[in-house]
Amino acid sequence: MMNKNPYSRWTDKIPLLVKMLWRESHDFLTKTPEKKFTTEILNNNKTIVILGSVPHEEKVKLLQRQYPNKQFHFVSFIADDESKSTFRKNKQPINSKTKIPNVKIHVLGLFDHTIIDLTTGKILKIAKLLELLDNIPNDSKTVLAFNCNAGKGRSVVGTAAWLMYKNKMPLLNAMQLITEKRRVAETIKGANSDTHRLLNPQATGYLGYIFIYLLNTDIQNKNLGKDSLLSNSIKEIKAAKKIDKYEEYLHNSLSPVLAMPLNEMETKERENLTLCFNNVMAYLKIKL
Repeated sequence: MMNKNPYSRWTDKIPLLVKMLWRESHDFLTKTPEKKFTTEILNNNKTIVILGSVPHEEKVKLLQRQYPNKQFHFVSFIADDESKSTFRKNKQPINSKTKIPNVKIHVLGLFDHTIIDLTTGKILKIAKLLELLDNIPNDSKTVLAFNCNAGKGRSVVGTAAWLMYKNKMPLLNAMQLITEKRRVAETIKGANSDTHRLLNPQATGYLGYIFIYLLNTDIQNKNLGKDSLLSNSIKEIKAAKKIDKYEEYLHNSLSPVLAMPLNEMETKERENLTLCFNNVMAYLKIKL
């Protein structure tokens, strides 16, 4: 049967194109120049946390004016050569060689749209990420900015890791806070997303891995204080009264990592992930 509209394959895409155009124009028009490339995620009398694309020097100075008398730490998840993107034209983004007063730049290069460490070709080790975060103060004198090319993928993983590690915020709470304030890659909004346009689905599993790793660390160290990540997570689960769904969410979050080929994740890391997961779920079932 002949198609009545020979242009339907194009006209069918019009609603999607309109939606994309509206979303991009709305983001552009409703943000001030200082915030077009960054979004403030957390400001609670400790380190101010910002998420965004890697800025060039002029935009760093804009941030310095916005947050005067602060020490800045920029965590960049792109390699220096990746920062030479065509859309930035003649404005060179900050990199490991940039020198700006009161600004410290940390580079932890990951392949674009992945959490694969550029230096090893393997999935980024949790310990390496946490070591970097340990070198950044969590106090009222500091502004911390996580950056990647668009500020929607790799930098979201770093931001969520900070919120869980330093602010003791459960994974679900951390992602809710981030997604309420900034549009991020679809695959890290939730484990059940089937849209992988902007970020490799490894990232969803990696966030779950960080969460499980930190919870297991609290269990092993008997860190059961009222402000620990473990106690905050237990309170969240009890309030929701949905332990089965929470367990399912964690399983779904981890499945992309567990299913990855051995050449993408070191064997010891995979074994450690499984051990952490089993320990945490066994502990939660006893406590709940």
